[in-house]
Amino acid sequence: MSGFARAIFVISTVMAGTPGLAAAAPWMWAPASKDDFFNELIPEMNLPHRWEYLRNDHPTVIAVNDVASRIDRHLRDQAGPAMDAVPVPTVVVRDHEDVEAWAVAARLCLDIPVRLDPSGAAQVEFAEVTRDGGIAPLRRQYARCRHLRSDAEVGAFVSWFNAEHDDCRLEIVGSGATREIVPGPGCAPDAAITGKIARAKVMTVKVNAPWVIVHSGITRVATTPDQQAFVIAHELAHYYRAHYARSLRRYLDSGGSHEAEADELATEWIAALGFDPLAGIAFFENYMRLFPESAGARQDTAHPDPCVRAENIARVAAGLR
Repeated sequence: MSGFARAIFVISTVMAGTPGLAAAAPWMWAPASKDDFFNELIPEMNLPHRWEYLRNDHPTVIAVNDVASRIDRHLRDQAGPAMDAVPVPTVVVRDHEDVEAWAVAARLCLDIPVRLDPSGAAQVEFAEVTRDGGIAPLRRQYARCRHLRSDAEVGAFVSWFNAEHDDCRLEIVGSGATREIVPGPGCAPDAAITGKIARAKVMTVKVNAPWVIVHSGITRVATTPDQQAFVIAHELAHYYRAHYARSLRRYLDSGGSHEAEADELATEWIAALGFDPLAGIAFFENYMRLFPESAGARQDTAHPDPCVRAENIARVAAGLR
């Protein structure tokens, strides 16, 4: 597993919904090919340039693909035919020294006007419902956007969105050519909208793109194959569980529950593959030694106290014995 050194991995998968992994509609994932990633998502999301990634035959790429494929096969064994249409994850690798990992978000576009302010006359092309329940006008069209056009798709999305967002709730009024989405008062429209922008032609939200990025500097913390497998499994858990299409406000209110769930699933998955289920604890101990300021982090941040996360992993690992 020495191929992990000085690499960042980008794990790609397209998912149509997997019972037991993510109870959500297929459109919560935005399919994106490798060309889509390089030509559209990279410039849009300010990701690393395409020429910075390693070739597919590089030893590091082969090594991380092996771990990702083993996790994928394990999940297929659990889910059975439900994952028949889901491709095996692919891994693209880039050198970078930062200790950082994240999943890439894409845009979902609802081709139905959204009423922002009934007193105004102007309109914008796109408005965004943000993950913290706000609404803001967008000044440009996104290069990559999955469009929902049918009444059934839009209705299903609004129902899901309202179930996921405690404060910001959406309503569809009218029908046919006159239908529009009306955000409720809890959606907290941007003050700049009031009296100036009546409608947006399209509303966008963030959904899960089929890419996860891990910087090579993570190997400064994940110093063993078991810890590296934990990192990969953790990021795959974010993707399979559709965390990036869910409410950030609910996420923060629950003390970083997405991170806790990803830690728990990663622990279970790597244990099933023969890796050390306690690898996540060693990872966070290494992290706190390298970044002592991280200990005691506030619970309302995206990443809670590493000590708390290590304790949670210990609890999950104990239950696997």
